Amino acid sequence: MSGNYKQEIYPVKETYSSSMSLKTNKLVNVRQLLWKELPVLLGEFLGTFMFLFFAFAFGFSLLVNVAIFSDVSGAMFNPAVTLALWGVGMIRWQRVIHAIIAQLLAGIIAAFLVSVMLPSKLAVATTLNVSTTSVSQGFFLEIFMTAQLLLAILLVPSGPSKPMYCGFALFIAHLTGIYSTGASLNPARTLGPMAVVGAQSSDWIYIVGPVFGAGLAAGIYKVLKMSQQED
Repeated sequence: MSGNYKQEIYPVKETYSSSMSLKTNKLVNVRQLLWKELPVLLGEFLGTFMFLFFAFAFGFSLLVNVAIFSDVSGAMFNPAVTLALWGVGMIRWQRVIHAIIAQLLAGIIAAFLVSVMLPSKLAVATTLNVSTTSVSQGFFLEIFMTAQLLLAILLVPSGPSKPMYCGFALFIAHLTGIYSTGASLNPARTLGPMAVVGAQSSDWIYIVGPVFGAGLAAGIYKVLKMSQQED
């Protein structure tokens, strides 16, 4: 009996040891991943915070902060941008999760600090102009304006002048939509004031619209790249 018992117990020990080794390796891999992603988390948090905190002039704020943080985190500052980059295969899904969490937190904290530090009431919430624009019109405006911004981000070649073009693209989108939807184009931009001053019934268009815009821009980008490869 003792011989049979030993033969049965040794494989169990080996299996247990192997299982512990796998768990240890997984923990090490998770720590390494978090450490590797730390610059992205900090870059996206600080960049989104500064972008939205000083966002009374959104286009120029984006221009400056992209120039500052592009080499640190990729300077996305917008969940829609992050999703579009993932949709075209430029970033991994793990980075998508980390970046979006940092962006949303930064948007909330920036809105809170603006409401506390400035003497006047927080007045940067995106609001649908119901006298001129229906909810469906506002929804599609947010989709197309976001897609236009994202196409500039995806298609303009990397270089010293790219932040300028991205800033101008956002500036143009704001000129187009500021009097109809408030031109959010960024769920983090909307979620911050929502958390501070409360939500409105039409706020969903500023969350869903940019996500659809990200899908539209990613689809157009892929079609353009496919046609270039065929040529």
